[in-house]
Amino acid sequence: MNDKNKIYILFEQLPKVNSGGLITAYRALIPILKKHYDVEIISVFSPKEENFECCKIHTISDFGADFDVAHFKDSFKSMEFKEAAKFPVTVFRCLLFPQKIRSSIRKLTKNGIIIAVSPAAARFVPKNLPYILEIHSSYQYFFDGPIIGRLQTRLMTKPALTLFRTKADSMKASSDIHPSFVYNFCSEQCIQQDDVSPKNRRILFVGRLEDLKDPLRVVDCAKSLEKLGVNFVLDIYGEGSLKASLLEYIHQSGLENKIYYKGYTNDKTIYRNYDLLWVTSKTEGFGLVIIEAKAQAIPTISTNWGEGVYEVIADKENGYICKTNEEFALVTRELFENPLKLTNMKLNALADFSRFSQKNAETDWMNIINYFQNEWF
Repeated sequence: MNDKNKIYILFEQLPKVNSGGLITAYRALIPILKKHYDVEIISVFSPKEENFECCKIHTISDFGADFDVAHFKDSFKSMEFKEAAKFPVTVFRCLLFPQKIRSSIRKLTKNGIIIAVSPAAARFVPKNLPYILEIHSSYQYFFDGPIIGRLQTRLMTKPALTLFRTKADSMKASSDIHPSFVYNFCSEQCIQQDDVSPKNRRILFVGRLEDLKDPLRVVDCAKSLEKLGVNFVLDIYGEGSLKASLLEYIHQSGLENKIYYKGYTNDKTIYRNYDLLWVTSKTEGFGLVIIEAKAQAIPTISTNWGEGVYEVIADKENGYICKTNEEFALVTRELFENPLKLTNMKLNALADFSRFSQKNAETDWMNIINYFQNEWF
């Protein structure tokens, strides 16, 4: 196949399948791209897991990088200094030795299209080579937030096109990175088409158990709901560095008979067994779980994790956007005590899913790539 019909998806390091929405997003996107292009994956450093069976994977360096900040902090606190040292060693090596990696990537990709999945991956795109950058976290994290995020964008090769997850984030960005946006999406195979009736006051949380997702706040919201005398069940799905803290907090709260930890799952049909999704994130790029829930006719009660939340949730129509734990509890009680209102909100959530369908995503992505090729090739 001609190199111009090739797309290379560039990861700094292929993560584990249970590491979050990034793998989910590209497992959905790659089949769409493969209808029109030959797609290959580049992992700059040795993959933690080779979890894309459908694509050829190129590894540039056999160095096992470690960019897990949470793991670094935990290792340092527990005085496991050898383990903690992996993080600064990785950062040091990446800062000082990118040229050899860039040269290898230039030779490999030739005239193909490069899509860098993050600013960290974009650090290794050869200079003066046009490419598409995807931002899966919030604008604030990479451009106006913690030093670890801002450092990545300062060191990256300047993109020809930058795709944020929401229009709100794209509007904040400087014009020199050519910002635009594309929504995450979900396969139509996940759509719930039969029973949308209430499910006995069942709530779920799905996400990485990390600080930005704030899983401990889920317990606080449950405590507020318990104080209102509401009967409910809350199931938590996910893995992460806060797992032990979460389990201990559930125990301390005396809610073991209300809150159940279910571990990691890749089953996108689980939502249909619940009435509501709770999202307690401090910040988000988009919130993929929200549209996975919509596909199963499940409304979301969410924190205000950024302006983009209003592009994903129509407040009081197909979900709620709340400021306090007490507000989480009050709107949950209101829906549980009014089955007709809950059913209507479920139907509204399902109807809104069409905006985030695979069909729409394919059209959007073909327009993006055609524009990129016309402008830069």
